[in-house]
Amino acid sequence: MQAQYLVEHAPKGNYVLIAGSPNDEGAKALHGAQMSVLQPYIARGDIKVLADAYTKDWLPSEAYLFTLKAIESSPAKSLLCSLPMTDSPAARFQASANMTRRQSASFTGKMRI
Repeated sequence: MQAQYLVEHAPKGNYVLIAGSPNDEGAKALHGAQMSVLQPYIARGDIKVLADAYTKDWLPSEAYLFTLKAIESSPAKSLLCSLPMTDSPAARFQASANMTRRQSASFTGKMRI
């Protein structure tokens, strides 16, 4: 699962969470499962969620703009993205931040970089 991967590779830091469409029951179930993994880390103060939102109609552009707004004042260490798009917000965020997977941020999602 995506959230488990993140807590294993980035157990502390600022997270941005992007879920799928609020009208999709599968997206809601996935978000709930991800939160059950993250909640103990949040409760301990190891993870700070900068932003957490669903994405209208699964639109990557909406998720990307949400991500940029979320990190304006605080850098994110991890981005948990449920969108199954090649041009995912995570990939675009990573490219715009000039990061690689081996640098300071961790990303999840069904993406190719």
